[in-house]
Amino acid sequence: MTTASTIYLISHAASAARQLRMIFTSIHLLSAIVRGGTFQINYNRPDYLLTCRPVTRTAQLHGLVYNLSTLRSLTRRVCCVVGQRPRGPRPGELQARQSRGPGGSGDALWDVLAARRRKRSLQVTERALARRDGVMPRQSSSNDSTCTVTPEVTQGPYHILAEIVRQNITENQAGVPLEVNIDFFDVATCEPVQVWVDSWHANATGFYAGYIAETGSSISSGSGMGGGNMSSMPSGGGMPTQSADSSATTSYGVYSGADAESAASQLNTDMDDNSTFLRGVYQSDEDGHITVYSIVPGWYSGRAQHYHIKAYPEGYIAENGTFIATGSAVHTGQFFFDNETLEAIAVTYPYSSNSIDWSDAVTNDADQWYPYQSATGYNADMDITWVGDEITDGLIGSISVGLNMSYASLELSTQYADFDAEEYYEEGMLPAASADAFA
Repeated sequence: MTTASTIYLISHAASAARQLRMIFTSIHLLSAIVRGGTFQINYNRPDYLLTCRPVTRTAQLHGLVYNLSTLRSLTRRVCCVVGQRPRGPRPGELQARQSRGPGGSGDALWDVLAARRRKRSLQVTERALARRDGVMPRQSSSNDSTCTVTPEVTQGPYHILAEIVRQNITENQAGVPLEVNIDFFDVATCEPVQVWVDSWHANATGFYAGYIAETGSSISSGSGMGGGNMSSMPSGGGMPTQSADSSATTSYGVYSGADAESAASQLNTDMDDNSTFLRGVYQSDEDGHITVYSIVPGWYSGRAQHYHIKAYPEGYIAENGTFIATGSAVHTGQFFFDNETLEAIAVTYPYSSNSIDWSDAVTNDADQWYPYQSATGYNADMDITWVGDEITDGLIGSISVGLNMSYASLELSTQYADFDAEEYYEEGMLPAASADAFA
């Protein structure tokens, strides 16, 4: 049985992110974390609901009373805003979450997502505290999708079919470690859904596996390849003419950025090599959650840094350890990163060795596909948490994806992974699931 409590914030902050940063000013917070449950936060007029995962280990709390910055870090890992009870109209970041408050249609879904996020956050905190004292992870603004369809966006010209089934797609690529956490749900039922997730992206200097000869520094300035070029018109209409911050982006529909058959010649690119780094397929669990281990993508000419996915309801692991879909995908999309995080990454190696200077990199606001992925109010930026006090310690990216399970996401690639499965097996490059199928 949980106990309700009220936390009074001493802050003039207006955003949800700043409110969370000010939570640690109240001594009531410590008892809130210890007991867990849902807590009402009185901030000026609105009442925000904060839910915390109980913390029972005394060792985890040792020294936190005397270290408010660490206490704040723990709070941001085990607590999250889950709703708002306004006393009057109030614009701002939390409006999109109001439907998930008490009595909302997405209650069951949000309970699952919030519980999983708190559990993952607590696990990260435990690892960090065990590694060193005084860890101060940072976190970007919250990103929790309501029970609506996530916008569709082009697969780009570098999608390869039948990739290795594996959770860690890094394959010895250097870069800032990235743990990607995605929660999938069926928008028709607002319930979690299990899917196979194909993930791929560029390495730290902008090269794609399978296309090393024509990506990275080889991409001509302004071409925009690697996510659809300017001649690859989306099925929903012309290329975006407004920045991602403009209210005009809300005029794009869920499928405005979807691929069209007419783009096949631009999006079915012949492979140059048989490399497989930063590519792989893995299945979400029965709660719709998937964790993939990789690195933060680098930049290249014409595109902001992004992470590709395709979601398939059905498929199997082939004898060579690769994924074979037995039906069409139900979603194709791209995830992005906030600019503050990317600026911190740009000065670290090997990102700093990119042949394209960071000053010439494309921002989200200038990216041609970002407005499409941000259509209908969807936040295309992953929620980023710093694992340690240095960005090179790694990042955790979290995001939710709403799926229309009756939608058929077009597949324009006919390229198949062409690696030596026997060599990969002998060198231990096939994970357990894939190796079992190969053996």
